[in-house]
Amino acid sequence: MMQVSSFLGTPLVSKGRSVGILAVDNRVSGRDVRPGDGPLLYTVGSLIAAAIENARLYGEVEAQKEALERRVVERTAALAVAIEEAQAARVAAETASASKSAFLSSVSHELRTPLTSVVGFSRLIRRRLDEVVFPAVAVGDAKRDRAMRQVSENLGIIVEEGERLTTLINDTLDLAKIEAGRMEWRREPVEVADVIARATSATASLLSGAGPEMIVDVEPGLPAPIGDRDRLIQVLINLISNAVKFTPDGSITCAARLDPSGRGVLVSVTDTGLGIAPEDHARVFEQFGQAGDTLTDKPRGTGLGLAICREIVEHHGGRLWLESDVGHGARFSFTLPIGEAAAAAPSATTEVALRG
Repeated sequence: MMQVSSFLGTPLVSKGRSVGILAVDNRVSGRDVRPGDGPLLYTVGSLIAAAIENARLYGEVEAQKEALERRVVERTAALAVAIEEAQAARVAAETASASKSAFLSSVSHELRTPLTSVVGFSRLIRRRLDEVVFPAVAVGDAKRDRAMRQVSENLGIIVEEGERLTTLINDTLDLAKIEAGRMEWRREPVEVADVIARATSATASLLSGAGPEMIVDVEPGLPAPIGDRDRLIQVLINLISNAVKFTPDGSITCAARLDPSGRGVLVSVTDTGLGIAPEDHARVFEQFGQAGDTLTDKPRGTGLGLAICREIVEHHGGRLWLESDVGHGARFSFTLPIGEAAAAAPSATTEVALRG
């Protein structure tokens, strides 16, 4: 038998949860437990319950801490591996990009010399045939006349395709130089009106005949941005040439005015041509990307011109963008910073590393 004649107990409660029972009896002392001892027993029980709960929570915290430390070690190791892999991938990508640029530059140089000869001799042969040989041949033989016409047309195709390939090679060399940071840049005040005048003069032959009308709209008194005049002329020539390709009639407007922000000059080339679908807006600025891919009846270019234009404009601290929709013409615009904004553009070094 337990030999207990007097007994008192209290639950051990912590935060509303029972964690045990505290009981006392008179088995050892033989003295009856008094009812007045109840409050004291309850107080002691509450302290014991709190201690038990704290010990349990401490154990959980320690266990979670150990688990977290293990996860941190695992994640750190995984991150180190990922960083190492990313660095290796970057080195491989940079090596591949450098190899690509070197390959393009080498091949382009190797192709340009013989291609220049092919185009030059083709022009000479065509001119001699038209001026000397064909006039001396009697007309009237349908078969001979057709052969003469085909020879002349084929030589024209050779010259046209040769010029297109020459443009592609020159664009490829320019892009390779820009990406490799070897493009030479001048940094001097640029009169925007003069840049537009020279670009429109260089493209005047494209507008002869029944093609679109060229409109020049330059705000007087524009401040002079700091930049490379020849490169900016190259940008405008490319934008105007693209506009001519897709504008069979109507007009092409080359405009310049002070940017609404007052921190730059805004230049735009707007045409009334076929327009470009919104989903193609980003693609036209990609290397070898063309909106004309879906316009099979229109001439195609190298697909590098707008990529080069974007690089040139961004080098000057500006940006180039497109606003257009199918059937509503297109507007290519770019900004050239002035004042403090121009001072933040890349410095006047001859070798500048650009985005590759």
